[in-house]
Amino acid sequence: MINKFSSIDNASHKQKKYQELRGEIYLITSSDFVWGKWKRVFERHETGDLIDPDTGKLFKEADRFTFMKPLVREFFRALQGLSEYDIGRAAFHILHSEATPKRTWIHPKIIFTKPKNFVPSCYSMREWAERKKMKTTILHELHKIVPEKKLIVIDEVDQENWKAFKQEYKFTSASMSALIREAGEDYLRSKMVKGGKNRELPEHTARAFLNFVKEKRIVTFEGGAQFNPVKVEPVKILGWPGVESRKAIRVKAKDHFPFALIDFRNIPGSEDEGTMSALFYEGFMAKFNEYASPRLREIDIWLWIVEDRRAEQVYEIVRKMQPEYAVSKSHYIAAPAEGAYSSLCDKKTKVVNVLCLYFVYKVEFLKVPNHPITRMEKIFQVPEGLGNSKSLYDEAKYANYTSDELRMDFYLRMLRTFTRRGDCIFNVFGGSKPMFAGVVSSL
Repeated sequence: MINKFSSIDNASHKQKKYQELRGEIYLITSSDFVWGKWKRVFERHETGDLIDPDTGKLFKEADRFTFMKPLVREFFRALQGLSEYDIGRAAFHILHSEATPKRTWIHPKIIFTKPKNFVPSCYSMREWAERKKMKTTILHELHKIVPEKKLIVIDEVDQENWKAFKQEYKFTSASMSALIREAGEDYLRSKMVKGGKNRELPEHTARAFLNFVKEKRIVTFEGGAQFNPVKVEPVKILGWPGVESRKAIRVKAKDHFPFALIDFRNIPGSEDEGTMSALFYEGFMAKFNEYASPRLREIDIWLWIVEDRRAEQVYEIVRKMQPEYAVSKSHYIAAPAEGAYSSLCDKKTKVVNVLCLYFVYKVEFLKVPNHPITRMEKIFQVPEGLGNSKSLYDEAKYANYTSDELRMDFYLRMLRTFTRRGDCIFNVFGGSKPMFAGVVSSL
């Protein structure tokens, strides 16, 4: 034990209280297997054989590298309250140095110092540990609902039973995020302090947890998807699969197409910036109109997504569809993604990515009392990302990377607002999220 402690003692001769040393005590009293992982962490930290998230290279490969910054006790304080399994996982995340099918980034998930630039899926030990403790609290609540699944054994998460539960109940990281939001971070943090262990969920929240678990087990995906491939060079729409496929789609949809979207950032030709005299989308839209499945004027409500700097080019299409169609222009402010919020606050700067959303709809809807399109918001944003909250993990699944990807929440909201169960929607270069949102909505 003395040898273990000497590896992480930062030569401080001041007398420490037990509370200050608990994280280190948890570590130095762990099993030899877990300690072996942490020993490799200390060895690689000492020699600079860890990945720098800013460069994607080992720290020691940097010019003028001498040594890594020493570890401080604050780093280990985050370990208190974690299970031995989680302490081992923390070391595993720090040592990550190669891309894998599950984690496609080369940089580690847990880092010692914040990166200078935004790096996705990259956390401090404190951020990661706090999230892990919240998840454990949620698991204890789930155990109360389904005790027969034995998620908690001797006050510890049983990893095998937890894996089986996730498979049976279709429980994903998005499911965990939903329950964390439902419980509220204030409640979850109160469970971590002295005297908070026995605090119960509010009655309405406990009821929401129970309903969530019931629905997760019986949920079915009733929607279906068909794909129409597009050849990029030269642009050619290859067609829907099957015999008389266009007619089949129309029959299935009952000639009713309430909603469709085009993400102009991804269409063939979007790599060119374009000008008002040479529109970047002309080649693709010519083929799209020629194929005519669907026709532009068959759709009740179009959502066109484009960068704000090129919005005026896309508006040319709107002009051609008037007066049969009206337009509502909104903006989507991309929220700072996971790990970005803290770094932005530290630098006292704001990075705001703005997308233009054109809702192009049949003018007759203006005569419908309280039609949702007439009350469309002018700005869509993520409150927790733009306010004072330091919640970084809501963006973990639906982060805004270099392409300013819109959140799944946004697509689900659009479909719930403009469509009903059984409707047919068209997604033109909008990526997989609208498709999954449609399947979940049973379209």
